[in-house]
Amino acid sequence: IFYTSGTTGKPKGVVIEHGAVAAGVLSLKQYIEFIPGDNVLAVVPAHHVFASLANILMPLATGAGVTYLRALNSVELLKTLQRARVTIFPAVPQVFYLLHKKIFEEVGRKPRPVRLIFRALLRLSFLLRQATGLNMGRKIFSRVHQTFGGHLRLLISAASYFDPKIIRDFYALGFTVQQGYALTETFGGGAFTPYFKNVIGSAGIPGPGVKVKIVDPDEAGEGELAISGPTLMRGYFNNPEATAQVLRDGWFHTGDLGRMDTGGNYYITGRKKELIVLSSGKKVYPEEVERHYMQSQHIKEMCVLGAADSTGYAQSERLHAVIVPDFDYLKQLKIVNSREAIRSDVELLSVSLPRYKRILSYDIQTEPLPRTSTKKLQRWLVQKQQAPGPAGAAASSAPAAQYNFVEGDERLLEQEASRRVLDVIRQLSRAEGELHPDMNLELDLGFDSLQRTELIVNIEQALGVRLDAAAASQVLTVRELLRAVEGKLGEGPSAGGGHTAAGGVTWKEMLDSANSDEVADEYVHKSPGVLTYVYFLLLKLFLLSSKILFRLKVRGIDNLPPAGPYLICPNHQSYLDGLLVTAVLPYSIFKQLYSLGYTPFFSGGLKDSIARIGKVVPIDANTDLVRAMKVSAIILKANKILLIFPEGGLSCDGQLQSFKKGAPVLAQELGLSVVPTAIKGSFNVWRKGANRIHLAPVEIVFGKPLDFKAQELQAPGGDDGYTLLAQKLKDEVRRLMSTTPGAQVEHEEVADPG
Repeated sequence: IFYTSGTTGKPKGVVIEHGAVAAGVLSLKQYIEFIPGDNVLAVVPAHHVFASLANILMPLATGAGVTYLRALNSVELLKTLQRARVTIFPAVPQVFYLLHKKIFEEVGRKPRPVRLIFRALLRLSFLLRQATGLNMGRKIFSRVHQTFGGHLRLLISAASYFDPKIIRDFYALGFTVQQGYALTETFGGGAFTPYFKNVIGSAGIPGPGVKVKIVDPDEAGEGELAISGPTLMRGYFNNPEATAQVLRDGWFHTGDLGRMDTGGNYYITGRKKELIVLSSGKKVYPEEVERHYMQSQHIKEMCVLGAADSTGYAQSERLHAVIVPDFDYLKQLKIVNSREAIRSDVELLSVSLPRYKRILSYDIQTEPLPRTSTKKLQRWLVQKQQAPGPAGAAASSAPAAQYNFVEGDERLLEQEASRRVLDVIRQLSRAEGELHPDMNLELDLGFDSLQRTELIVNIEQALGVRLDAAAASQVLTVRELLRAVEGKLGEGPSAGGGHTAAGGVTWKEMLDSANSDEVADEYVHKSPGVLTYVYFLLLKLFLLSSKILFRLKVRGIDNLPPAGPYLICPNHQSYLDGLLVTAVLPYSIFKQLYSLGYTPFFSGGLKDSIARIGKVVPIDANTDLVRAMKVSAIILKANKILLIFPEGGLSCDGQLQSFKKGAPVLAQELGLSVVPTAIKGSFNVWRKGANRIHLAPVEIVFGKPLDFKAQELQAPGGDDGYTLLAQKLKDEVRRLMSTTPGAQVEHEEVADPG
């Protein structure tokens, strides 16, 4: 008796007869090349049918050996692969995904020429093996094979869907991947990709003596799969009702949907019970949507659900997702704003999907998604936990996570410094209830990037310490913050302690203290000289070509004040936006204009020279937002003009994104005006993710300056005033985007079409 994994509810006992066991083994022996002397690595939980076949019965039937892994983690796995001379590795797809990620993350850290050569060789190896059967991958990528012990030749996957893209990469690297489709109820009987006909991406062909059919296929030939043959179960233990539901006339009705190609290969498309039927009648397989969005390396796990929401007079169903970020990967990239990183990726990936397959809302949570012992997603449990918000809602944290204490937490929390840090967190987050070391500063306590900066500065002042900017930028949880502070105690100029002013350190105090910085001194106060005129002439040539190619039109240029300091704040649709806005400016304004640029794009060698000529100050706001804000303040205090894209990144669909609070903070605290600017049409010229430029009309509209210095920062409903000012700026940019040529550019309220 084997018990089902419980992916859809309570597990059921599956009664397997000896004849079914023998038939399953004999069937697989004809499709998999197990040979005496092979060594099989056992990682699948022993109570699972897959483990019984791959780790016990098949090795016994073929004279192969078995090595059992002590613990399933990457270190122990690689160590065992190398020591035990493993040749065959049966596992669920998630294990192979981890190995694939390790390989390609290592490649991603290499210089660009090395990455390009690797990709070219991978493509060549794949084509050569497909065309001739010659496996050059083992020689070309010998270092990869040595990492896995040097003897591994066969990867066997079952239990769930395996992404064909990953299979192709392993195939090109020189490994053979075989996969199958069967269930506990069929004990290995189903479809399998035989070594002599291994069609990548398919679940294979029926095993010897096994029959597979598609029940009630639709016009595309897709329907429920049913299996018949000698491997079928006797029934569910003491459950005749459940048995009668699935065993009918000698056929086991799997509940899985699939199709068959002309070569007799079967493809699994989804679960019948998990199929989402939208109010439009469109059918969506959640696993297909999840695979698409999981291309984002910022996402570790995702579950797509159908969510009903009230839209006026009717109930409509849309796609909602629960997302778990890959915090380890984000930390490697020094990204702490996981919401922003995921939002950007979701928007970018949504563009390449039909509209009905796009997720319209999502929750972000820190806890892993519930899974069975074989890593199958328990979608019903996720559904039970969720109460999705309205369509288009911003990402929000999911229901309260299960926080866990680790060794050392008790000692850490007992320290006086830790108690003072927790007091500052409570003050700035207005968190209710007890703070836990496991709490995520962003997802659980609601600190955005600016509020994180306020938090760090207030803690530094309260304890008289100075936290390293790069280290502080990677702090994700309360525990990590407490440990970072603990490591700096005694190093600061006033290690005996400090004090927090009433209300804490304000942005005004931070910006008022910004008077000098080596980066600002280097890029702002040192003029590039005659090269400025050369760059201006090149911009005018670009402007001329833009008027011809993009029919570029400019309105409201007279709204720009003749002298700084002030901010120009456009929306961001295209890679060309910065050049377009700069190119249309008269020289009197151009010579005062500066902007900030992402450090990797504007530092080192030729890029450094381009930054100086273009008056782009390279600074990484993700790593050191305080410094980025202070450098901005220094530029503005020098009576210059600062170009800021308040969305913080490119729009993925041409629509306005949320505006960040950086520009309102600078304008409010330095007493400056902001010129709202609308860029229309550049999205169609060179959008995010596009690899070439298209010809399309573009228009730039400069609005009248907004005076933020007299705005009230006390906001109703708990929102801070900077958020309201950011919304006011967004509303004005939206209004400018809606105006037509010849219309007077003046302020009016326009409803948010989103």
